Amino acid sequence: DEVTDTHFEPQTHMAKLKFATDLPLYEKVSLCRARESGVDAIFLEDVDGTLNPTGQAHPGFIVSDDHNQLDKFVPNLSCMNMLDTCARYCPNICLRTVRIA
Repeated sequence: DEVTDTHFEPQTHMAKLKFATDLPLYEKVSLCRARESGVDAIFLEDVDGTLNPTGQAHPGFIVSDDHNQLDKFVPNLSCMNMLDTCARYCPNICLRTVRIA
């Protein structure tokens, strides 16, 4: 049988993560292996801005950098590339999944 619905929405909460100060961003978070496995449309909420690549603690979402549907809701200018992570960081936004059957 062909699988047509690959939607998976875990309820995961991350906050107050601590990393070594010299650790590169791609070792803190990377969506590259997920992309290589065929997984796209990843949205991870960064509640306290720990993973914000600017170093400022502005909360936002880490999103797949190849997910074109996101651009319909969030202008690309409001998201910044996260070098070598296959992701973008979108500060000060709130994303939610809505399924219409």
